[in-house]
Amino acid sequence: MLEETHLLVLTSAGRTLSRAPTHSSPNLNPEHGVDAFLNAVRLRSRAYPIEEYCNAERAAIKALTQSHLALQAKRNAEEMAAVLAMVERLDIQRKGREEESMKRTKEINKGIWEGIEAAIRRDEEKKRLEDEKKRQEEHKKRQEEERKKAELKAEEDRKKGEENCKRKEKEDEDRKRKEKEGKEKEEKDEAEEQARIAAQQNEALEKASKDAQTAQAAQASQTSVKSPSAMQEWENAWTERAALKKLTRAVEENAELKSVAGRSRRKLRTRVGQVTNSQSELDKLLSVIQTSTCLSLNLEQADAIHDIISPSSPHPAPVYTALLSACSKYLLLQAETEVTAKLPTAYPLARLVWLVIARGHPKLWEIFWARFVGRTGRWGVAVHITRKPEMSDTEWRKIVGRELEGKNDPDDKPPTLETTSQYTDRMVGQLALYAAHLQTSPLPAQIQLESVPPPFRLPKLWTWLARVLNSPDLLSSPSAPQCLSALPEVAGDRLCETYGTQFTKLMKAVGEVVAKGVRGEGETGARVRLGLMVERWEKEGKLGLEGRNAER
Repeated sequence: MLEETHLLVLTSAGRTLSRAPTHSSPNLNPEHGVDAFLNAVRLRSRAYPIEEYCNAERAAIKALTQSHLALQAKRNAEEMAAVLAMVERLDIQRKGREEESMKRTKEINKGIWEGIEAAIRRDEEKKRLEDEKKRQEEHKKRQEEERKKAELKAEEDRKKGEENCKRKEKEDEDRKRKEKEGKEKEEKDEAEEQARIAAQQNEALEKASKDAQTAQAAQASQTSVKSPSAMQEWENAWTERAALKKLTRAVEENAELKSVAGRSRRKLRTRVGQVTNSQSELDKLLSVIQTSTCLSLNLEQADAIHDIISPSSPHPAPVYTALLSACSKYLLLQAETEVTAKLPTAYPLARLVWLVIARGHPKLWEIFWARFVGRTGRWGVAVHITRKPEMSDTEWRKIVGRELEGKNDPDDKPPTLETTSQYTDRMVGQLALYAAHLQTSPLPAQIQLESVPPPFRLPKLWTWLARVLNSPDLLSSPSAPQCLSALPEVAGDRLCETYGTQFTKLMKAVGEVVAKGVRGEGETGARVRLGLMVERWEKEGKLGLEGRNAER
């Protein structure tokens, strides 16, 4: 048998030793084999130093690892406890800050609401005081107006009584004079020859004409007694103008009404700018506002009437009034531009007003009158207005009808007050339109003379001229010569046809005013033109301004 030999083998790690059996060649010496066996047994039973070292090292490493793990676990537990304590403190601090913030927020909100409520209370108290003050002012104003009306009525009654007395005295004098003339005539008829009969007849004709003129003057005097004073006319028109402005603002504040009125106003403005002296063209302008008939119906009833009667529903009452106001404004603006440059253009504009009224819009009279007086100031009714100390420049400018130049310009330049020449031109254009309206004849068949308001009857022109001629304040105005010449030039022929020799006397009075020097030393050119117009009237007996008759 082969003998196995155990060899000591050192691993590459250098830690363990092992014996690997080796096969050696057969030992022929038995003793040697026994010794070898014993040696091998001894080697196996004895521990190797390297192996002991490795075992000790492993045990030490294991102990150190366990100690380190225990220490690390302890540290982790302590750190976790510290972190949890810190988190708890931070949570407590956060809750405290949140509570403090909520408390501050509540206090701030409380202060804000208290401030809002206090402001509301202050505003309510302020509004209450303003309303109370306004009521007191309105009450005071009403009392003042009533007092003025009472004074005016008393003054008118006094004047009426004086005029009645004068009229009676004049009638008595005329009666006595007529009786005396009758007696003288009888005596002359008895004493004179047949050859003087013709002369006596002529004298009788002249006497009859004079009596007719006297009766006509008495009738005009009675009419003037019944009519209101110039200042009362101006105040009434100004009050109507204020109400009209208020209604127009109400329409502008309503989006639906503003849209409807805006479209119709644009059509009206375009149509008024196309006015000619042709009757057919004037009829076309009326189609714009034919649907503006004022019906006191609500929207549902208006829709029903629209479905039954007309494809286009009538406008509401505020829009209808606003459209009439806009129509009046555009007519006056057209007069300020076109009529100022050429007076005959006033006639077609005036005929347009009559045609609109004849189509069933009599309300245009009072609205046109209010807008006319508002834009012409004192010249519309020929009244002198005194500026009160408490009036501002803006209020006074509006009262006298002065306009601002450049108020609608896109640049940032402040508007300036129009010059006296520009102001006079505007007044002349509007007065010419007014005179053309009053002299229009014949009237449309739909209009009866009795239904025409006093401001739009022909005698009003006579009253206007008399007021200007009897007012030194108006005659001293720079605008007086041109304004005084506008009315006779436009309506003089019509006045002459109506009043005959009385109008001739009136023109002589105008000539006397020119001779005395209307407007003093200034406005020489306008005064000369007025004098030339009077001279032309005295020579020809008419002014003959073209355009009085409409073209068919």
